[in-house]
Amino acid sequence: MSWEVGIDSASVGTETFSVNDFVFINHTNIPHSTELANIDDKDFWVARVLEIRAKDEAHVYLRVYWMYWPDELPNKRQSYHGARELLASNHMEIVDAMTVSGRAHVTHWLELDEEEDIPGLFWRQKFDWPTSQLSELRTHCRCHKHYNPDSLLVNCSACGVWLHAECVIDDIKTRVLERGGPPEEEVVNKEDSIAVAKPAPPPTKRKGAKTLFSSAVESFVPVNPLEAPETPKAEKNAVAPGTPKAEKTTAAPETPKAERTATAPPMSIKKRSAKEMKSEKEKIKVTYNDTTSKAHVRDLRGTAEAATPGKRRKGPAGSAAPAPLGEAKEWDEEVKCLCCGAVVV
Repeated sequence: MSWEVGIDSASVGTETFSVNDFVFINHTNIPHSTELANIDDKDFWVARVLEIRAKDEAHVYLRVYWMYWPDELPNKRQSYHGARELLASNHMEIVDAMTVSGRAHVTHWLELDEEEDIPGLFWRQKFDWPTSQLSELRTHCRCHKHYNPDSLLVNCSACGVWLHAECVIDDIKTRVLERGGPPEEEVVNKEDSIAVAKPAPPPTKRKGAKTLFSSAVESFVPVNPLEAPETPKAEKNAVAPGTPKAEKTTAAPETPKAERTATAPPMSIKKRSAKEMKSEKEKIKVTYNDTTSKAHVRDLRGTAEAATPGKRRKGPAGSAAPAPLGEAKEWDEEVKCLCCGAVVV
């Protein structure tokens, strides 16, 4: 086909578009008189106008580069693709100007400002049509993955790293599992919302105070096994042959086992399978936004809300009865940077 006259702009109905504009291409026979505001953008194809040529008013053609919706890619939509994100491609075609339904407002986002508000449609990544390859994108967080602009990104003022909110929440859940519950602070009961404090530790002894055990230890005199102990003369003549020798020293009382062995810590997360970890984390609900330095945690483990229907709960060792259901625990947890460990404020 020969191109007759090159023009800078063209009009279809009430819409006028020019070279380098983005346009909606109608591929589902939507009437031109239809208001675009009443139609989902994804019902159209989107293209960038490279050139406009016309033979006459009835024969106007556009050379375009296609913009791809993520769902149209060979590997489909990825987790970092936003709901209104497009990809620029080098897929070129010639289309009839009468297929244009109107102008599309598409912004090129350079990812230079994480706090930038992106109105409407946008693109940041290129799709190479001949090879089906995508261009590289900036990575964030400890996971070194891309950023979905529809989700929250948290900045650490200490090290400057931007963190995915979902990674921050997962870290909080991991900390809860490692501790076995809330931190050593007040816990709010779900039913009565009364702060329940942890049991207070025993009072510290005053300096110099003695107990029965400490007195026994102080009275214990160590004996050198290489030196023969001196036996008092008075006792030497008084002991009859065959009589067991009296103990020379008084042994210190044995320390109770309860004091010698610490309470068993919660099962290490390293001993749990990935399936168990996922199941446990699903029972820990975390609410967080960037307006506060703390996240709200609701630990539903061991509650009726988190109980699996039809699954028997394990009771204490040696008991046939199921474990009793408790109340949900709620508290506020500090948000910490996944890279430097500082508290995010």
